[in-house]
Amino acid sequence: MKKGLFFLFIILLFFTGCEQEITVHKSFSAGVYISNENINVRGNFIRNSNNDLYLTVISPKELSDYSYTVKEDTVKMEYMGISSSCKISRLPKDAPIRILQEVLREFDNKIQYLKYDKDGYKVKVSDYIVKVGKDGYITYIGNSSTHISFVNQSN
Repeated sequence: MKKGLFFLFIILLFFTGCEQEITVHKSFSAGVYISNENINVRGNFIRNSNNDLYLTVISPKELSDYSYTVKEDTVKMEYMGISSSCKISRLPKDAPIRILQEVLREFDNKIQYLKYDKDGYKVKVSDYIVKVGKDGYITYIGNSSTHISFVNQSN
């Protein structure tokens, strides 16, 4: 009887598989590609250990050198020596910097719900899917209208 239960346990373990543990890097720097129905942007992105965000636009040329800094709930925007700040909640809901701030903040509370699939891990945050590679870096945030990809990441 004990041998039968042991083999049943082994078979169940084999078919259910063991999900790997993953450590997600909350602070990172990366190249970023952002697209929605209004714009396609390429830039550099940093999220530090205080959850502050920094985004500098590289292209398109008309928007290059725009930079955004988000600390707590305030966003500071700079371009050609001119700066402005406001509460991030005042930006449109589809503003990429607002999406990044809101989704990453909520993601921190959902890391434990990551589910493994063939490309890495993913979890639903609000109406966005957040994907994390096997190396623990966020690779994608997106829904049906907005797509944000992170490349060449480092801690």
